[in-house]
Amino acid sequence: MDNSIKMARIRFGFTMWLIGMVGVVTLLLILPPMLRNQPISFPIWAVCLIQLVQSGIILALSVWIGVTFAHKVNLYAPCIEAFVVKKSCLKKLRPQLNSACLAGLIVGIFLIGMSFVTPQELSVTTTDININPLYKLLTGILYGGITEEILLRWGVMTFILWLLWRFIQHKKNTPSSKLVWVAIIASSLLFSLAHLPAAHVMTGQLTLSIFFYVMAGNTVAGMMFGFLYQRFGLESAMIAHALAHLVADPVILIIH
Repeated sequence: MDNSIKMARIRFGFTMWLIGMVGVVTLLLILPPMLRNQPISFPIWAVCLIQLVQSGIILALSVWIGVTFAHKVNLYAPCIEAFVVKKSCLKKLRPQLNSACLAGLIVGIFLIGMSFVTPQELSVTTTDININPLYKLLTGILYGGITEEILLRWGVMTFILWLLWRFIQHKKNTPSSKLVWVAIIASSLLFSLAHLPAAHVMTGQLTLSIFFYVMAGNTVAGMMFGFLYQRFGLESAMIAHALAHLVADPVILIIH
């Protein structure tokens, strides 16, 4: 590999990792109140430090996966790529904006609707934790909108699609739309499963109603974000995810 190309990939990966770590830092704002009444063996500051290091390592792995495999299956992060090579980010962003904003609005409305069927155990616990609403919104926008998209779309969805293409359709230059949708659905299910531990920490239990609530809401949203990533680029999924929280979280806070 040409040295200049190798350095550009390193800069691209490091830039994406830094962007993702911004979201990780905001996650630490809501972690202490979530753990305050939990039986933990370490001081809260130590748990936060462990979370920071662990998240940084997992994020680095996801970034590496995307940098290594995304282009092979026609997946891109055009704005970040343009930024790294000092080209116009706005030129790459404009084709993504309309679809991303529309999807974000749709998912936001969907989440508002889902809030009316929130399991009693989860709604009561959320109220009891007393997380600062501004911190919660900021975490949804930055950790949800940026970090989760790097983890679940750039990392997991890319790797699933590459595996499917490599072992099922390796004779074709690009994966078929069927394989793309398998990767979208599979990564969306994993996206949903990743939210279950937090629900368990908050409630101290994992009932069927909590399980199906968490899985349904996040799978639908994840499929929308996965489609955007594949169709327009990673940034469109980030914008839609962040906008969904910006639309839904304040409204849910007011009506509940």
